[in-house]
Amino acid sequence: MNGYFVHFFAPPKLKPLQKHVVFVLDVSGSMAGRKIAQLKEAMVEILNDLNSNDYLNMIIFSTDVTVSKRLIGEGEC
Repeated sequence: MNGYFVHFFAPPKLKPLQKHVVFVLDVSGSMAGRKIAQLKEAMVEILNDLNSNDYLNMIIFSTDVTVSKRLIGEGEC
């Protein structure tokens, strides 16, 4: 899809498991143009697939590093 191949397989009626996800995201100048656009598109899709009880951490780096931790359903950072 859109130049990428991804295959998801799970048995039918399988209850989703709680996820603990850590993303390390490069937002430096080397990501300019299409690379940063692809990163943003991918993150939108991934974040839309998370459930309210999933945990999400992001480490965003360029010249500095920013770390954020959040439980999706609670809206806390």
